[in-house]
Amino acid sequence: MDAAGYTQSDLGRLLGSRPRASEVLNRQRRLTVEMAWKLHTAWAIPAESLIKPYTLRTGEMPK
Repeated sequence: MDAAGYTQSDLGRLLGSRPRASEVLNRQRRLTVEMAWKLHTAWAIPAESLIKPYTLRTGEMPK
């Protein structure tokens, strides 16, 4: 995100709110399909990198 010149505020505008962006960045909330699609189309992030399973900080394992 930083390398492309985007800020957390930019992400918040894309995802709907700055708190939501913060939760995603801090791995407290998973990306939804809609969020991943917005990131892919608006910022040209490869979809494959957005859909990889990852662990939330709450310890929840990917399903």
